[in-house]
Amino acid sequence: MNRILAFMRTGLHLTFAFLLSLGLASYALPDPARLVGTPVLPLAVALAGTYVAGTAWEILHHAGRVARSPARFAPGWLALVTVWWCALVALSADFVWVLFPLVLLALHVLPRWAGLMSAVALWAVAAFVPRLLHPADWSAGSVLGPAVGTVIAVAFFAVYRMLHGEAARHRKVAQQLRATRAELAATEHEAGRMEERERLSREIHDTVAQGLSSILLVSRAAQASLARGDAAAAGITCSMQPSHLMTDWRIADRHWGAARSAGAFALGSLLRSGTLLAFGSDAPVEPVDPRRGLYAAVTRQDDHGEPAGGWFPIERTSAADALAGYTTGPARAAGLPAPAGSIAVGALADIAAWDADPLDDSTRLLDMRCVATIVGGEVVFSR
Repeated sequence: MNRILAFMRTGLHLTFAFLLSLGLASYALPDPARLVGTPVLPLAVALAGTYVAGTAWEILHHAGRVARSPARFAPGWLALVTVWWCALVALSADFVWVLFPLVLLALHVLPRWAGLMSAVALWAVAAFVPRLLHPADWSAGSVLGPAVGTVIAVAFFAVYRMLHGEAARHRKVAQQLRATRAELAATEHEAGRMEERERLSREIHDTVAQGLSSILLVSRAAQASLARGDAAAAGITCSMQPSHLMTDWRIADRHWGAARSAGAFALGSLLRSGTLLAFGSDAPVEPVDPRRGLYAAVTRQDDHGEPAGGWFPIERTSAADALAGYTTGPARAAGLPAPAGSIAVGALADIAAWDADPLDDSTRLLDMRCVATIVGGEVVFSR
């Protein structure tokens, strides 16, 4: 459709050039010297130049090479083209047939009824100006010929407008189809994301549920051992990760309830029964940072300070017991003899130095900074 419209526009320009050239040739054929002695040639050049200038402006604007639109100047341009043509018709009837492309231009540039009235006016100029100025060359055909040309031009323009409207509708439908396709793709993408989120949620739920169930089973076993008072006698060591408490206490309360949650992370009860505690982080499930484990064991709160007063505060440990859970406790659990896991003569010099005393203020446990690390008596890190 767009190719047909482009072909019709190109045909209009070629028709204008052909008819203007034909008029010049017909005028000069009897006596070529007439082109020099009359204003016909300058007028023809002015008409051609004005037409080419306006057409080139429109083409460059549609190509995006000229920003300013020629639309507001089109009526003035059409009037100037018409003036040049009328002057040529007044000099010679050979230029009457340029009427055809001029009618098409008038219908294209002007509103509907103004364009039709201009077409009638242009036909009247082509039909009757030669009658007034060149009566010897005038005949009935001088009226009928331009009339037929005008009717054909109007019909041609009607077809052009119909094709142009159809092309516009096709473009609109194509745009709507592209928009719909993009919306459908976005919807499918979002549906895929939601499905993936749902799958991950199920996996996370199952993992958490299994973890909590394992914790519950271990807690029940520990409670039974505590009730019998045989944990210390049996040499039981509990490997625990206090930092889990910071992220699990809400889930435990929601799914287990307070009665069953009371036995979770029963650090205080285990210590009071003489059980050996060896703390860890369970990384990468939880951060490897031991400050979180110390804070959780001492305060039984998360990093937002909740719940107020601690989660089942009876199970809190002292800062010293929590520190032992990361030092001497793991050393004893690994079967290392004293004084392993402590700072003492004869112990391995594996030491982390902090900028605050972890035994002094539990509220600062998460804010402590490591200032030096010693491994085997060698300083491997310092600030």
